[in-house]
Amino acid sequence: MKTVSYLVSALENASIGLSVLAENQFQRLREAVGDARVVLIGEETHGTQEFYRLRAEITKALVEKEGFSLVLCESDFPTFYNLHRFVGGAHSVSRESRASSSSSASAVEHPSVLKPLVKPASAPEPSNKPPTTAEEVMEVLKERFPVWMWRNEVVRDFVEWLQRENLRRELLDAHNDPRPIPVALFGLDIYSMFGSTDQVVSYLDAVDPAMAERARKRYAVLQHFRPHEEHYCRAVLRGQVPPQHNPIRKMLQELQDKATEFKHIFGDGDEYFNAHENARVVVAAEEYYRQSYFGGSMTWNIRDKAMVEMIVNALQLHDEKLQQAGQGKVKARAVVWAHNSHIGDASATEQYTRWGQVNVGHLVREALGEDQCFLIGLSTATGTIRAARGWNGRDYVMELNPPLPGSIGDLLHQVSQSKQEKDFALLLRSNSPTRHLSPEDVKARDLLTEPRLERFIGVQYLKSSELQSHYSQCQLSKQFDMVIHLEQTSALRPLPEVLEPHLPLATTTTSMHPVEQKQWDALVVQDDDEASETDGLLS
Repeated sequence: MKTVSYLVSALENASIGLSVLAENQFQRLREAVGDARVVLIGEETHGTQEFYRLRAEITKALVEKEGFSLVLCESDFPTFYNLHRFVGGAHSVSRESRASSSSSASAVEHPSVLKPLVKPASAPEPSNKPPTTAEEVMEVLKERFPVWMWRNEVVRDFVEWLQRENLRRELLDAHNDPRPIPVALFGLDIYSMFGSTDQVVSYLDAVDPAMAERARKRYAVLQHFRPHEEHYCRAVLRGQVPPQHNPIRKMLQELQDKATEFKHIFGDGDEYFNAHENARVVVAAEEYYRQSYFGGSMTWNIRDKAMVEMIVNALQLHDEKLQQAGQGKVKARAVVWAHNSHIGDASATEQYTRWGQVNVGHLVREALGEDQCFLIGLSTATGTIRAARGWNGRDYVMELNPPLPGSIGDLLHQVSQSKQEKDFALLLRSNSPTRHLSPEDVKARDLLTEPRLERFIGVQYLKSSELQSHYSQCQLSKQFDMVIHLEQTSALRPLPEVLEPHLPLATTTTSMHPVEQKQWDALVVQDDDEASETDGLLS
């Protein structure tokens, strides 16, 4: 049995300071990625500012230096498609998505701009005026809990950067051969059962009205229960309505059968892709919600399998775009942003061994091969976090509990305390044919195969039941290819509402990420008495 001091010393010897890792746009990280088609970047929490900022900086480097053209996020597909169009992710709409108020789009011109099939009586009419700023287009992210997860400063800044990057590519398009393709920004998640039906019908209204009417009929039973998915589930369980998987699968199949005819009616395939993926989301979401009453791992697996299917479909879309742009020998590459619980290979966790849970990282490794993906986990020890105390609850800024003694977080914390630079990375596997793991890396990797408790904080943080709610046994070096530990972090900073106080500028310890925002936290921290709910699930 190795002593803690032995482990800390070995990990310290293998550690790479964050400032060194970030040199030359993360050259060491990019070399370790090798020719992998998918880089997956996780986060220990859904509410940490520095995780979002670091993930965005790594993604920029992969886009600029390594030809990655897809950014796929753990968010609803239809709402994120608005961001995709705004940043100019498709040739056909890139100019208009950047246009000012001098342009206006109709539902026929852009079928993803639509009214819901069933509009709540209190809902305002949607504006036909296209958004002109990132914050305007991100208003759609208010529609679903947790709002702060994607409607925040870092995502806004990344959207603005990506819009500029795609404009640069558009200007190069006419002068370069082969032509650059725009970078896409898509959501991966499947919670949008009703919103996705809207997207399918709106698209079909523009390309095939008769098919649109068939879609309305096939989605009619689901629409009856809008906006309450749980009411549909309850009605199915009681035998009041039959499960709707057959009619909605027929809708997806009919769209697939029309791929050749529909694909390039609007631009270079993105609008058809939007309709197809939304039809697929409806199928996956219906199954997810219908099975949710039974609990267990089934719904988790449905969700993560659907996200992997989206990743594969997006790669195929961009393979076709690269072929059309004269880059037929180049394979599309994607960056995925999601929680550590989705990114780290589930087969190295007790979720898999005890309950049979799979996840995105595990399934991508299976689908593409280990050398075709690279899994990065992000860790922290101290500071503040933004999270809710219950599902659909309001968000709070809370102090993180110290990592539990003996946990992975505690071990990384002790390594940090022994280093001059507190933030560091551990390289646990490399795809590079030239930069192999050093002897120190190999030693650290082998030591981290032992199962240890690892912390996972989703959109809820239940501090008083942290062990039961947020920890799981994991083999870190089998779970991730690289782990980046940020010792002290701060709560994610959402975009302000009209009545919210002005956000102070961030201070930084390195050029990469801000440290704890004491001023901001003082403005927004609420009474820190624990909520009474202590039986929340990891989310």
